[in-house]
Amino acid sequence: MAGRSQYRGDMTTLSYDVFGPADAPVVFLGSALGADREMWNEVAPGLSDYRVVRFDFPGHGHSHVPDVAGQLTPAKLGEYILEIANELNVERFHIAGLSLGGMMALWMAINHPQRVQSLVMMCSGPVLLPSNAWVERAELVREQGTSALVEATLQRWFTPSFYELNGPGVQRTRQTFLDCADEGYAKCCEVIANMDNRAGLVSLFQPITVVRAEFDTTLPEDAALELVASLREGGNQQVNLEYVKGAAHLAAVEQPKQVLQALLAHLRKYA
Repeated sequence: MAGRSQYRGDMTTLSYDVFGPADAPVVFLGSALGADREMWNEVAPGLSDYRVVRFDFPGHGHSHVPDVAGQLTPAKLGEYILEIANELNVERFHIAGLSLGGMMALWMAINHPQRVQSLVMMCSGPVLLPSNAWVERAELVREQGTSALVEATLQRWFTPSFYELNGPGVQRTRQTFLDCADEGYAKCCEVIANMDNRAGLVSLFQPITVVRAEFDTTLPEDAALELVASLREGGNQQVNLEYVKGAAHLAAVEQPKQVLQALLAHLRKYA
């Protein structure tokens, strides 16, 4: 990507890279559990008018597993994201994310409203229940590694035809999942187990776009409509719902052009 420079984060917990004009609106991109920032490879080049910051969650991609006693919380993960903004001297930013990245985008907007200008939630809701299932998933990965989950996960993340084709996007996603540090994956499962954003939905005043993928089971149609209704309940008139056709959960990999268009529609209106 032209203009990209990478920061391994001597002063930050999370590894990230950044590209785009230094004076452009800043957009953070958060990835899915088990994926890394390169899941945005086919989307990010189309955001060249913006200052794009892609980060890896703990134990994912180039990020190490932080030394945290007990479970990793959304608040601590939020601190890690703000470390990046502070290192870049960015006071306010837009944030978009998919899956765990979308949940954290919502958490950041609710808990750090003075820093988040707008947000895009893709294939994610305010909570993933039951929470104990994520604790059990964390323990399974600690015992058996991410390899115990990889193929079942990919089959949920992609439509059957895309998965069976086993093209470069699927292959790279598989390898990234396998390369994920088991403890990092487990700690991010704990973040999901400890995150419930429902009570904060009515307090959101920032522009927000919810993106639903056609075959995504994490955010089915009824849940997407309920989420939008809850966001509007507090009087927010800047809540939008966009659709991505022909994709399951990991829409940024399966249908990057449509995901890019959804992002651009949001940013051109609110950035």
